[in-house]
Amino acid sequence: MTQRRAVSLFGFLLVAVAGVAAALYLSNRRDVTTSSDEAFRVYREATENERRFYAKEARVGYARALELDPDFAMAMLGLARMSEREQARSLIRRAERLKSRLTDRERRHIDLHLAIYEKGPEERQKIAHEILDRYPDDFRATSMIAMYEMSKGRTEEGVKVFTKLLEADPNSAEAYNMIGYYYGYRGEYEKAIENLKKYQFMAPDQ
Repeated sequence: MTQRRAVSLFGFLLVAVAGVAAALYLSNRRDVTTSSDEAFRVYREATENERRFYAKEARVGYARALELDPDFAMAMLGLARMSEREQARSLIRRAERLKSRLTDRERRHIDLHLAIYEKGPEERQKIAHEILDRYPDDFRATSMIAMYEMSKGRTEEGVKVFTKLLEADPNSAEAYNMIGYYYGYRGEYEKAIENLKKYQFMAPDQ
């Protein structure tokens, strides 16, 4: 595998993972900080739209969630992912000012978003590893680490990172999806199909 091919795949996966990770950051319980039930409902819909690559609908949803709760930090991060660079940085900085009222996990994700725009890859990796050490089932941190390995041409290391995620969360359908993509890119189609079938079985609506 050439370095150019690895970097190209890294760029593709960065876009693909953004929506996936946004959706997986939620669960049936509310694990994001908001004072509004309606804002939370709209936010969940926005993450689903982001995961399906409906960027316009996701952007509208995140903006609406912020209208309902102007202090909804995770909605700010969601809208940042849908925005141009300067607006994104402004939204992330706005979320940063709310860190004292957020959970540890939310604060760390704000740091990770800031690092994406303002720090180098080493700092991003450091934060992602810290998140994963504390929250082994965190898909966004897992993806950041795996994509870094891929950008360096270390495909198998990327697969290992997702495999470790499955040890912490055996029901992570998206981990199987990403492993399938990795193997498909390498030309290992049997392994790719095996993992993509698991993903399809676990997430039949996708």
